[in-house]
Amino acid sequence: MNLLKIIRQIEAAESLGLQEEEESTTKETEKNTTLQSELENFDWKFKTPDSALKEIKADAIRFITDLYNKEYKFFTLLGPTERGKTLLLNDIMRFIKGSSSLFKFPYAKKTVEGRCDKFIIYGTLKELVSQCLGNPKRYEEIKTCGILFIEEFYNFNVINNYNAMVIEIAFDILNSRDKKAVVIDSNKMIKEIEELDVRISSRLHRNNSIVIEISDKVPMYLKRPKK
Repeated sequence: MNLLKIIRQIEAAESLGLQEEEESTTKETEKNTTLQSELENFDWKFKTPDSALKEIKADAIRFITDLYNKEYKFFTLLGPTERGKTLLLNDIMRFIKGSSSLFKFPYAKKTVEGRCDKFIIYGTLKELVSQCLGNPKRYEEIKTCGILFIEEFYNFNVINNYNAMVIEIAFDILNSRDKKAVVIDSNKMIKEIEELDVRISSRLHRNNSIVIEISDKVPMYLKRPKK
């Protein structure tokens, strides 16, 4: 009799376990459906009139989906100016901000306050480095926020003539954001970044991160068909 009772208890426990597993799967399916629906209905400013641009947008959606699945990595857009890199960066930022309830950044400190919201910090590399100088609290926020957006990364010109200190701070920021979300755009290609600092290029690729090089054959944004 005791043995029969034990068997029934085991069967009941197994049944409950299966039920909980089914409920968990159902909830996850519902959440995935919500993410897919929001992605489809999102007002993308980054238009894709040709196949190359469609692939770039698909990579952005893959990055967003990975974040949803708690796979934190870098998303880097490299290439000539006027190809829509900043537009796509801003689309990613708008989507994550507008659908913030879908994303969790367990490594982010809740006290962090960025330009957009408490989990997002955004700026050009020059701005972010300037904020770090003499401000250890801000430096730590940039290293630990939920998702960091860096524009004009290593965009060297007459205005942005970065010295060794700036390069070291940039490397330290990226190095500290291992397994944390970062979105970057730059007018340099990966070979140029490798020549500048191979440590930086290696950080852009780690954790199965996404690096996109946009060819100069891709039409300039203002010259694309409006569709």
